[in-house]
Amino acid sequence: MKKVAFPRIHMAFLDGAHSYEYVLEECSHVRDKQQAGDIIMFDDYTPNNFPGIVKAVDEICETHGYDKRVFSISDQRGYVIARKR
Repeated sequence: MKKVAFPRIHMAFLDGAHSYEYVLEECSHVRDKQQAGDIIMFDDYTPNNFPGIVKAVDEICETHGYDKRVFSISDQRGYVIARKR
């Protein structure tokens, strides 16, 4: 992600390592290249399986101005679409 040379990222799908720290790190390379209306989609937003991802996504949305929509396919599978305000 550090080598991405795009000035703007309109949409990103983040599905990397499943830890709180990694999600924050991965998102830090995207969020500063986004403007209002741009989207980040997060995989594995499932509290029982990946509480670190849930914590990181919630923090990112609150701290960096994203509206969050949660989509649960099952108890084992969830996603978030976060739109920058």
